[in-house]
Order: sequence, then structure tokens, then C-alpha cells
Amino acid sequence: MTGKEIFILLAQNDLTVGFAESMTGGLASYKIVENPGASKVLRGSLVTYAESVKYDVLGINYRFIEEHGIVSEPVAKAMAESVRLELGANIGVGITGDAGPTLQFGSDQRQVFVAATNGKKTLCETIIFEQETRVQAIEKAVSLAYSLIHKMILEN
Repeated sequence: MTGKEIFILLAQNDLTVGFAESMTGGLASYKIVENPGASKVLRGSLVTYAESVKYDVLGINYRFIEEHGIVSEPVAKAMAESVRLELGANIGVGITGDAGPTLQFGSDQRQVFVAATNGKKTLCETIIFEQETRVQAIEKAVSLAYSLIHKMILEN
């Protein structure tokens, strides 16, 4: 799915989305903003690239992140729920990952976790990157985010 397709689906269903983006640096929200009328569906986006922003802005407990790892399913889910509540969106999306080129955060592989929630149901999926460049990894993460938003809309 593209940003335009997600924009149209959100608008048709009178739904809003909010993003907490780490690895993708704002690209997921940008692809929505490219469309005229984006303010009808995009409540906002937080680029929570620094770990401290995840604590201070999203309110995710430091010990929770320490326990699960900054690049993990529980943290992606917490980011999605926090941004949904903070921005008052119908759907919250959390994206946390390591696009490389070198491994960080104690992980043994380049990966991303993307979560989407509507407050009743939360979906989370991961991608493990093999040969992708940094830009390709970021684009794949955004595509996964749109896929999860699409699933949320279909289930709404």
C-alpha cells in the first residue's frame, strides 16, 4: 500500500492516524502529508529517534525498554498505544528498528518492529533485513506500517 492509498482509506472511513516513528524518521507520516487534505486523517507524528524521547515524550518506562530492548515488539506496541492516546488518533503506529549499516542496540540482526493499534486490538509484525540498503529498509518498514493500518481499517 502507498501513502496515498492509506490516506484515501482513512478518509473514506472517517479515521485518523498518529505515528511514533524511530527508524523511519518521519517518512511514514510524510507520505500521508503529500496528499491534499491530509489534516483530515493525520493527527500528528512524533519522530522518537533518540531513546530519551521515547521516555520523555511517549512516557515509556526506562526499565521497560531496558528489559525488552529498544528494538522489540513490546516497545513497538507501547509506542503505538502511547502515540494513539497522546495524539487522540483512532489508530496509533509505532516503528522501532535498526536499518544499519552496522548493528546497534545489542541486536544480532538488522530488523524493524512495526505495531498498529486501535485501542482494542494491536497488531505487530517484524522484518529482518538481509541485503537491503538503509533506504530500502526504511521504505520496507513504511510499507509494513501501511499494511498494518490497512488491516486495522478492515477490522474496524
